[in-house]
Amino acid sequence: PYHCLDVAATLRALLAADARLRARLHALAPDLPPQALEALLLYLAALHDLGKFAPVFQSKQPEVARRLGAPAGVFHDPGHHSQHGRALFGDKRFKNALPGFICREDYVPSDILPPLLDASFGHHGKPPASGPKILDLPEATIQAIHAFLREMAALFLPEGLALPHGPRAALAFGPVSWLFAGLLVLADWIASGEGFPYVAEELALPRYYAERALPQARAAVAGCGVLPPPPSPARGFHALLPHLYGREPTPLQRYAQNAVGDGSGPRLFLFEDATGAGKTEAALLAAHALMVTDEAQGLYI
Repeated sequence: PYHCLDVAATLRALLAADARLRARLHALAPDLPPQALEALLLYLAALHDLGKFAPVFQSKQPEVARRLGAPAGVFHDPGHHSQHGRALFGDKRFKNALPGFICREDYVPSDILPPLLDASFGHHGKPPASGPKILDLPEATIQAIHAFLREMAALFLPEGLALPHGPRAALAFGPVSWLFAGLLVLADWIASGEGFPYVAEELALPRYYAERALPQARAAVAGCGVLPPPPSPARGFHALLPHLYGREPTPLQRYAQNAVGDGSGPRLFLFEDATGAGKTEAALLAAHALMVTDEAQGLYI
């Protein structure tokens, strides 16, 4: 449960630290208010390893399983914990532990949530295997899963969630699921690092999330280097390209330095000049000019 909260906290820290990333995410799901969308994604991030409650995973460490009160014996199941998690979320035994997903009368969110569920439980690179799967669970495991699902719903979606409705509803989360899938893999990777030490102390999960997971996630996201840095505040040809000190910019470089964005949207610049005329430097100057006007973020070569 702590690791699940670490991942949700890391996703939250990634979104909080990158306004452009948040805007991209919200634009992909226009039928849901931004705050509701983020709450839903944090909730699903916290459930990404739900399948690890299954006895087949717990029995990988018999001593830990014994301490948790799991039944003795070896459990065999060819499925991966991603598949088990997807099956547990759709298991009728836990239906009343899920948040109130509201769309229409007697609504079951089976036609809207699957893209996001595939992204969450498929965090090892591909959606989990499809098809019904009923897991044989000891009573203690059923109670543990029930408690965990209830706590995650109360923590991230305490008032339930009104989902999109109408003819477009089934397509509502398809586009956003691709970006969510990538962000969740990234959050899972970061939250599995040294910035999240093992905690043996038993804490209430909301307390762990607020006092441990969130501060650690903010520090880990800030220190991992994945966020684009702000553009240099330097101005001028020699300030930006000090290795060319003493040389005057070429006409192409002078043009590029003043290629300030006009807010008209994406553009394509083609720089053509003689060999050795400084086309690379011109491209760097143009990229900087666009970034300082907040029309671009980051640079890829």
